[in-house]
Amino acid sequence: MDDSTLQKPNVYNRYLPFYDSIQRQAYAEFDEIRMHLSRIIQLREIRPGFSVWSSKLQQFISLYGYYFTKADHLKLIDFYLSILSIDNLSLIDVRICFNLLEVLLNGIEQSFFNCIRCCRFYFSATATQEILDEFRPWLCPFDSAFGDAMYFFDWFLPVNLPPNLHNQGFKLWLPEFLGIWELGSRAIATQKKDTYPISTVASLIVAMMSNGSSCLQYLRNLFTAIKSVYYPSNTGDFQHDIVQFLVELTESFIDRVHLESKADRIWQFKPLQSYRLTEQDITDFVNCAKEYVFISIFNKTYQEDAAKAFRHLTMLRPELVVPAIVEQLFSSVNSINEPHRFTSTLSCLTGITRQIVQQTLNFPQGQTYVLPLLISVLPGIDSNDFDKTSKTFQFLKAILMLITCVDCSSAINIPNDLTEVVQEKIINFLDPSSFTPRVSKLLTDLVQTILEANPIETLKYIMSQTCERIEKIRHDSEATILTDHKGDMELTWCLILFSKLLQARGDTLLVYKSMTLSVFHRCIHIIHKKSYEAIANAAKNLLKSLSYVYPIDYRLTVENIDGPFSDFLPIRVWGQHVEFDKLQPQFHMPSAEEVDFACEFVETFIYQELTLLNDKSSGMSNDERLRSLTLIQFISIGFLRMVSCIDSEEVLDLELSVAPFKFKCKAQYSLYAKEPKFKENLRMRLVIDIGQLLDDLVNNHSNDVSSISKALRIYSYSSSYYGFLSSDFYKLYNDFVSLKYSFKNKLSGKRHHPRFVIIKCLATQIELISSANYQSLTEIDKQVILKLLSLSINRFDTMQGVSLFNMLQRYLFSYTVVVYRILELLNAQGEADHDEIKGCLYILLGNDSIFLPTIHSWRLHEKLWPSIARTMHATKTSTQNLIDQIVKRISKLFNTPAIIEDTNDTSIRAAAALWRPLEPKEMETCDKIREERNQQNIQSYKNLMKTLNSLLNDDRL
Repeated sequence: MDDSTLQKPNVYNRYLPFYDSIQRQAYAEFDEIRMHLSRIIQLREIRPGFSVWSSKLQQFISLYGYYFTKADHLKLIDFYLSILSIDNLSLIDVRICFNLLEVLLNGIEQSFFNCIRCCRFYFSATATQEILDEFRPWLCPFDSAFGDAMYFFDWFLPVNLPPNLHNQGFKLWLPEFLGIWELGSRAIATQKKDTYPISTVASLIVAMMSNGSSCLQYLRNLFTAIKSVYYPSNTGDFQHDIVQFLVELTESFIDRVHLESKADRIWQFKPLQSYRLTEQDITDFVNCAKEYVFISIFNKTYQEDAAKAFRHLTMLRPELVVPAIVEQLFSSVNSINEPHRFTSTLSCLTGITRQIVQQTLNFPQGQTYVLPLLISVLPGIDSNDFDKTSKTFQFLKAILMLITCVDCSSAINIPNDLTEVVQEKIINFLDPSSFTPRVSKLLTDLVQTILEANPIETLKYIMSQTCERIEKIRHDSEATILTDHKGDMELTWCLILFSKLLQARGDTLLVYKSMTLSVFHRCIHIIHKKSYEAIANAAKNLLKSLSYVYPIDYRLTVENIDGPFSDFLPIRVWGQHVEFDKLQPQFHMPSAEEVDFACEFVETFIYQELTLLNDKSSGMSNDERLRSLTLIQFISIGFLRMVSCIDSEEVLDLELSVAPFKFKCKAQYSLYAKEPKFKENLRMRLVIDIGQLLDDLVNNHSNDVSSISKALRIYSYSSSYYGFLSSDFYKLYNDFVSLKYSFKNKLSGKRHHPRFVIIKCLATQIELISSANYQSLTEIDKQVILKLLSLSINRFDTMQGVSLFNMLQRYLFSYTVVVYRILELLNAQGEADHDEIKGCLYILLGNDSIFLPTIHSWRLHEKLWPSIARTMHATKTSTQNLIDQIVKRISKLFNTPAIIEDTNDTSIRAAAALWRPLEPKEMETCDKIREERNQQNIQSYKNLMKTLNSLLNDDRL
């Protein structure tokens, strides 16, 4: 397969271990997408097929990038533009087109504006006068058109004319515009209102610098005048604005330096050399702003904003600002009177670690600070001061990720192996019987970092010791420790540490298989909550380590750091970026032994807990039941990716369309060296056993809310979980964005990231690709949804609603299953259960992601809206309030769908060009289906209006 003809594939996919499978899947999926989009429009259908396959196109682009040719790219753009030409197109379909055009054009609005800006270079010399003649009559301050005129001037006026055409350019309008601005400023001063955004003011100031301008001197005078206001002792709302001014000012300066340092491009304006910022201008600006930024660092309220401004200055001139902040840290380490200065300085240093360690021509001495800094911050690890400890660990993590820790003793002929000393220190540090929960979190994060760097040695020195401590505590303790709700603090800490150690690479854990299983057998029945949560987490971590695909090498460089320094000197790559062709990522691919271990572990413990719940649930205490369910939940999260979906018939009567709703091609990724094999499909086992348990809990233990919520999650996982939760994605993505920003430097160039940042992106992409599972609703899934619905109706709470709504979001048109059941209850004759009606209304009210009453279906509206309006069971205020909330949401969110849907000749031609023209016979057959659907919509609309009018005139309403 040749990728050279493709537009812009996702560059990260190329480095994944199953790239060949990704290629095949991407080609197959795109062929299906364009085929179905083309057929849907040629067969003159808009809903539901158009929205479904447009959504799949958007998901395709997010996973694979522009994995199609330039010709196909242009055809897709033409296709969606042609859809917008259809008369009476629903607002929701208009939004779909705009969203896709936004993606296909990489920002449609900005693309159009960029087109205008680029075209200005080709305007005629008289264009400025022509534009002024067109829009100058709009310049009436008392007319709303004034703002529009200035907007058009901003976009169309040529501002980059050569000097010989200045008389036909800005000189025609600049004096007039300045006069308007002056009049506006006087009016603003009279009204005592500040309407100029800080970012705009900062940009104007930066734009006026250089070429002999006195702007910088005025800026110095301004800072001198307001210097006292920057002191932390002066508190008030005004401090946000003055600190933000520093952030915007330094960022605007960075943007200008970045723009002017770019290589000249043919299609872009080239600023004259005399107007560009000089090296001296940059130095003068940093010297002007650094004092006030430095003062702001110690502002407790806006410390993070000040750190951003300081980071910008270090990008420009690290040699002018880094030494001062480092000296400040050294002097604040042992400060008794002002301990907060240490944490403030350390937070600031965390953001500039790359500028410190990176070797540059102007600042080669930054690397000499690394070792003194590492030593000086160690007193910050204080278990009695969480904030200080947290910031110290953040700094250590940031700087250690950017350097290579190598024994350089051979360079000076002083052999001294520090490995055993360091490991002994770590073991002694982790040896105390317990830590507070917040400190425990920091320590386990530290262990995770060490595990990523060297899992074999870390497990060798810590795993055995931890397991031995657990065994010793269990041996020395009485049998009552299993049922002691207070627990043992030392045992809990050891189990938390044990759980974190099981996040090591899967193959390194095989050595400790018997030891690991022994700990689980000894501790799995402990009733203390924090202890059994640690055990459950350990089970999840073990299964993910054994069975998931993930990067295993986050090093800064792939060079051999143990070789002679004459061949490679590690210090040279500190803080440096890596080119993609030198990335050489390494991944954990589950081996046959790891898969067998994972399967053995699952079958050993999950059957044990399921049997316990089935046989003894009624005699168990709430705490014992919750312990068992927690373990099952976390084991399920760990192993369900290995289990295929339940073999069941597809539900076909949800919604009619000329196109199917799922891909014909199924994702085939080589994730395992050996396919996992269990005694049975464990998804089905969970559906049966947990379903029975839920019935028992609702009937006999309705007060055990925690167990019911936990069981609901497990029950929904059996149908919808394939290894990745939406919350997991957001956390993973946010971690990546935060990491990327922390080490980003605009002046270094595009995508000049350290290696570990790119590896982190690969880890995110693996999860997205591996979890892309497009399934249609089956009879088993329908059974799960109806069970969740029944429980939600009878006893609605937030957790039950979330489980149900997640299922409805996952499976297309599954809402019909829910709506028809709700209609049965709302329209039931005679006495009705008030709580049941209230549960139905809660489901109809929905959440931020789903609201059933506004789903685009006239058939649904015809039946649902009148049922809500004539609900005769609203005898209580709470029920009537729910109905009022539903009505308010309908009036706020409802966009009228088209009654008669059709395409036009323009869209049909574009659809045929996207794939191929259809045969006339096929089009004739589908014309009848479309006509029937439109007639059905018309009838449903008429019935709805008739019923609502009838209810409006009914005295019983």
